[in-house]
Amino acid sequence: MSAREVTALKRLGLAALLLAPVTALASAPALTPGQVFDLYAQVIVHGDAAAQATLARYLDTDQGPAFAAALAAASDLDEAPELADWPKAAAALRKR
Repeated sequence: MSAREVTALKRLGLAALLLAPVTALASAPALTPGQVFDLYAQVIVHGDAAAQATLARYLDTDQGPAFAAALAAASDLDEAPELADWPKAAAALRKR
């Protein structure tokens, strides 16, 4: 995967993370918006396999597992230059 593709995936992941509460309101009511945000954060920031599986089930689409896997593949935010301008946001994501 090229550096450009990795950067694009990281940006997609960050956008997904920001939209997670909105998605939660439009989808299955089993998880709260905060729980969905935590799932996205665990997958994107930590590459958590259990959270990835839960997120894939939560998305409940044919592409859910592939989307969750793509987010996990771009999970190394320690190397994310796009977060350099937002140190407080980066620190909050890493803490969560």
